[in-house]
Amino acid sequence: MIVYRKAGISDFDAIHRLNYETFVEEIPQHPPNPERRLVDRFHGQNTYWIGEVDGEVVAMCALRGEKPFSLEQKGVRIPDGDWIEIRLLAVKSAYRRNRTFAGLMRAVIKDATDREVDGIVISGTTREQVLYHRFGFIPFADPIGPEEARYVPMMLTRSAFYESKSASTLRPISFLAGPVECSNRFSNN
Repeated sequence: MIVYRKAGISDFDAIHRLNYETFVEEIPQHPPNPERRLVDRFHGQNTYWIGEVDGEVVAMCALRGEKPFSLEQKGVRIPDGDWIEIRLLAVKSAYRRNRTFAGLMRAVIKDATDREVDGIVISGTTREQVLYHRFGFIPFADPIGPEEARYVPMMLTRSAFYESKSASTLRPISFLAGPVECSNRFSNN
């Protein structure tokens, strides 16, 4: 079973190693190094969410709310509003064809809801556009980056999420018995 939680300091080494596997070995965005670790340049500003199995980090993403976002530093204009950016998103290959990404997105969406932001922006890899669309992400700018590491600037608003194919499975879980009133905080606003 995968457990999703906010990462602590003791998780950072595993996060940096998963970043290396994903963004150096698989998607060649960064040069190799002998330590096989990739520390994000915004590490000190990131909030990390992880998925772990038996103590092993199998999925992670970094959220950052401070501007300028990395997309803006690449010349992309962010839509008006209060946004957070998913800086990194990595899932070990053995966990990609199951619900790992969905569980990670549930944690991220709850975090965004708690922060009361207008939505989330991300650089979504071109090869996973169908997956991002399933969660309600929509492109808002032309693709960026070199051919071997091409990304599409995408955004997810609360209303787009609630209209997505994945919304019913990712809405906050309620363990209350019977029909209950839900807070307006999770309404389609």
